[in-house]
Amino acid sequence: MREYSIHLTGEQDFIILSPKMAALLIEKVRHAKTPEITVPAEELMGPDYVRYLERALGANASPGDPPVGRMELYERLARQIEGLSVGEHPCFDRVALRPARGGTRFDLEAGREFFLISKRSDSRFVCTYPDGEEFLLVLEYP
Repeated sequence: MREYSIHLTGEQDFIILSPKMAALLIEKVRHAKTPEITVPAEELMGPDYVRYLERALGANASPGDPPVGRMELYERLARQIEGLSVGEHPCFDRVALRPARGGTRFDLEAGREFFLISKRSDSRFVCTYPDGEEFLLVLEYP
């Protein structure tokens, strides 16, 4: 079994990318035929989690700050997905947030290195956050 560490890099004022979300992204890449994948925003960040984050960020906001809405949360999540890396290689070469009639989605293009290691059946992933906390990502195999 080969273990890979996925790092969340960059300045983060509030981390919303959970280990469950990271595992879902790996699953999507693992089952994709090409590096390009589309993930519905609500599949990645469920409505209950969105409501929780809206309340938590609203409670911590300064007086006069505009409320944090769903799209702002999706934008923050997109920036955090952009900050994912395996070693020196970014996990995603492209991260785009696309509002659409059917619902907002994330259009992603996996980086070559990440795409290849995600395809390996013997790969195992540990997500490492900026504070050093690590989570083993549990993936479901078909």
